[in-house]
Amino acid sequence: LPTMKCLPRLPILLVLLGTTALAGLREGLPQEAGVPSVGQPILATSPAERFARLEFNLPFKASYTNPFDPDDIRVDAHIRLPDGQIVVVPAFYYQGWEPENGKTQMQLWIRYRRLADQDGWRLRFAPAQVGEHQVHIVMRRRKGRPISGPQMTFSVADSARPGFIRASVRNAMYFEDSGTGEPFVGIGANVAWTRAQDPGDPLPSYEYYFGKAKGKMNATRVWLCHWAWLEWTPAVKAPETNWAGYAGLGYYNQQIAVALDRVFRLASDAGLRVMLVTEDNNEHFGQGKSDQWAANPYNRKNGGPCEKPQDIFGSTEARTWYRKRLRYIVARWGAETALWAINSWNDCSTPNEDQLSWLREMRDHVHALTKGWRPLVYGSNLVREANAEMDYAQAGAALRT
Repeated sequence: LPTMKCLPRLPILLVLLGTTALAGLREGLPQEAGVPSVGQPILATSPAERFARLEFNLPFKASYTNPFDPDDIRVDAHIRLPDGQIVVVPAFYYQGWEPENGKTQMQLWIRYRRLADQDGWRLRFAPAQVGEHQVHIVMRRRKGRPISGPQMTFSVADSARPGFIRASVRNAMYFEDSGTGEPFVGIGANVAWTRAQDPGDPLPSYEYYFGKAKGKMNATRVWLCHWAWLEWTPAVKAPETNWAGYAGLGYYNQQIAVALDRVFRLASDAGLRVMLVTEDNNEHFGQGKSDQWAANPYNRKNGGPCEKPQDIFGSTEARTWYRKRLRYIVARWGAETALWAINSWNDCSTPNEDQLSWLREMRDHVHALTKGWRPLVYGSNLVREANAEMDYAQAGAALRT
């Protein structure tokens, strides 16, 4: 498989509801109680075509504290496919934001404009089959019985859209397009982030980078970490920027999530498949910086379960929280055909047994979340022994752990 190289310093590149009382992101969460109820999904996008990302608004009422915690409130779509198979697709909570400068940037210290009228629970699904689909929503809360909503039916037409990337059914040593069966050989560069000092037009942005990449490469890596974490602590007091979107363990920055929504749209338009990197080694080292262990939400000093960075792999509680984050990633971006793979633990190497066990658990969790409705390959920069356990082999690593 190809090794992804870094560009030189261009760069290395809800009708909804809940109860909450803490600062930052938590203040913006819905606060509505009442008799729990689940409505019929509302298809909000068109056309409904094979491999198109369909988005549904999910009207319901319930009381909860954290919409990102599936132990507090879990919302799933049960979809009957045209061939009779029933699949379960996780839904997610969405908060409306847009960058004030109109640019897509994976970085912090960016100003965002609030779009509160867009808040809500959403379902995203990219159908792989043509024909009639039936869907209903099941809501589960920490207390109380599951509640199922009324069914809706939608019909999917055929299209020439590319499918998902999967291991080839003819030779699992290679990738292929699930829609056409055509081989996929990923060739591209890391466009891992944007930074203020990077070149741009006039700002460093994915509009600029992917515009330059279109027609010249077909794959890239984007980092959901290292100044664009999905889950972190509000270590820097910059309330007018997207730093204010952090609230610690189990809460996901909605401005960063909106930025990644935009990254996937731009990648799709440019014909790029994205390997999504979920963390970097830097955030597990050091004690004094806002991008290191001192500010990591898994750190016990920040309310997390771990005394030391290496405890993340062996701690049952830490693993549970990480599985929840993977669930949100799959729910929000799993319908993107541009999402090629998930890559955990960037710039790491030579795993120990705890790390191998962790990787097997997360690989199996991702496969369970996507079973029957999309292939999603999972791997890691924890190479060598890990390569035999993951869905793909990776050659590059920067340092040993």
